[in-house]
Amino acid sequence: MDPSNDDNAALAQAETVRTPTPAAPSAALASAAFSGDPSHSAALTDPEKVRIWQQRFFEAQASFEEYLMARGGMPAIRDWIEANSAITARRFALVEPARERRADYTVARFVNQLRCYDSDISRRFDAASNSFEITNRDCGILRYRQEAARAQVRLTFESPCEYCTRLNSRIMQKYADSSSIEVDYAERGCQWRVAFPANGAD
Repeated sequence: MDPSNDDNAALAQAETVRTPTPAAPSAALASAAFSGDPSHSAALTDPEKVRIWQQRFFEAQASFEEYLMARGGMPAIRDWIEANSAITARRFALVEPARERRADYTVARFVNQLRCYDSDISRRFDAASNSFEITNRDCGILRYRQEAARAQVRLTFESPCEYCTRLNSRIMQKYADSSSIEVDYAERGCQWRVAFPANGAD
């Protein structure tokens, strides 16, 4: 599947007005962002700093999803993905301009972003095919959004998966010239196979 070309799947998930089924937050959620903002504390522990970062990132993502869907629907989401990926690719090129290291850099950035939400994720490089296999066994971003829904946070998309795979596919294509991207979805995560041109990965 090439997620960057599948509009119908994403559109089917979009809900501009969504009323989640009421449910009590999980025990883990009770200590996280949805039941209290630790930024009001006099001093922050390292776990509190992590929770605040996760909350702010999530709030920004949820807000612009709702705004774009209300203003322009899926075409606006698609335009934003194109703009976002182009800006990100240019920024990555400033940090790591060497083309022979771009594949490894962009895959590492993607994997580490998911690890920031405690995803169970790993990557493996196959030199023969010049490709990476990324295994996301338990996606922390998906888990975080599911907990938000149980806490009755309004979400525009039922699942973050379509947007995530679209955006990160376009970043890899624009920055590292990936030649092939396949994504298989699972209940709790996903499996990526990303191939690059010769000399596109270490």
